Amino acid sequence: MQKVFKNAKEALKGLDETTELIITDINMPEIDGFEMAKLIHKNIDTDTPIVAVSAYDCNDYSLQDVIKNFSYYIRKPIKIKDLLIGIDKAIKQEQFHGC
Repeated sequence: MQKVFKNAKEALKGLDETTELIITDINMPEIDGFEMAKLIHKNIDTDTPIVAVSAYDCNDYSLQDVIKNFSYYIRKPIKIKDLLIGIDKAIKQEQFHGC
């Protein structure tokens, strides 16, 4: 079942161990994508794949933070093909890619 949340606070309340994949922006108000990913991995499920999207280049962030928190990284504007590849690789838990 697909769930859509308007912000990270809602997502943290609505996600659970049955969540199969999360797609999130990194730049969000109140709780950014990095913090949300850390909280999900700590409190919900350490194995839930998280695909990050951002208008910024991956190099604008600490590469170690990106690799540690996300299964895949996609830069905006998002191409459907790239999104589908990212989802597939994240679900298969393939080695991090996207930067």
